Amino acid sequence: MCLQLLCMNVQLKLERMQLAQALRAKGPASEVADLIQMVNRIHKHKNLKSLMAGLFKEISTFFDFKDICIMFHDDEKDQLYTITYGDAEDIELANQ
Repeated sequence: MCLQLLCMNVQLKLERMQLAQALRAKGPASEVADLIQMVNRIHKHKNLKSLMAGLFKEISTFFDFKDICIMFHDDEKDQLYTITYGDAEDIELANQ
């Protein structure tokens, strides 16, 4: 058990060092430019379906996740809700 914890700790430190190296190689100016471009791509969407498709694509790519869930807040009802986005919407948007 103790050896397993030690191995996990070493692995986490190695991953952190690799991430820090990758970020230094890419440079902070590049990150800011990438984020600005991502916001510009999201901002161009004209309707809710298009916005959901754009958010799903951009955020899942940015965080390297397969699936995401985006929560919205309805100010009038003071409730949180989500709009599912998946294959059916993907096919429908591709046909438009």
